[in-house]
Amino acid sequence: MHTRSRLPAPAVITRAMRIAALLAVVLAAGLSAGCGGGDVPGAATDVMATTPASPDAGAYASDVSDLADHADQVNRDYSRQVDRQQAGVIDTATLIADADDGVREFTVMVGTLEGMEPPQGLAEAHRQLISAFGKWLQFYRLQVSGLRNDDAGQLAQAHELDSQAVSEASQAINSINGRPDR
Repeated sequence: MHTRSRLPAPAVITRAMRIAALLAVVLAAGLSAGCGGGDVPGAATDVMATTPASPDAGAYASDVSDLADHADQVNRDYSRQVDRQQAGVIDTATLIADADDGVREFTVMVGTLEGMEPPQGLAEAHRQLISAFGKWLQFYRLQVSGLRNDDAGQLAQAHELDSQAVSEASQAINSINGRPDR
């Protein structure tokens, strides 16, 4: 059975959730204003079920915003489950199943990002987004393995990957909005 000290700190996951939410808001606002993106026709589509986005800045911002919202929800749900496991409300097997769900969700999100074509000038920022989401995917994989094997080292690696993902996502947002030093 896991001890409380071996699980990731909920504050770290909460920080990841804030970055994902910030990514959604800032990308939508920054790309529409800063890259000449016009109105996005129609309601936002489920980016998980669509073909890769066109290089249109408005469509790109909308698709990335949808992904960031979904990532935020996955991370928030997992954070709640970590809290519940630490409180003894659910067992480790349930938390492992939830981390497995995170692996599946982030696998789809990374694939979606990889299939998108960013607007001109945003290729590097887009690569950073793919890298950040890939690190969150690896975070969930290490959570599964670390929880199954009661391996504090893997859980510590997961914690580090989460921190790196947050940093990369923040850098990508700043690059997209023309503020690389922030």
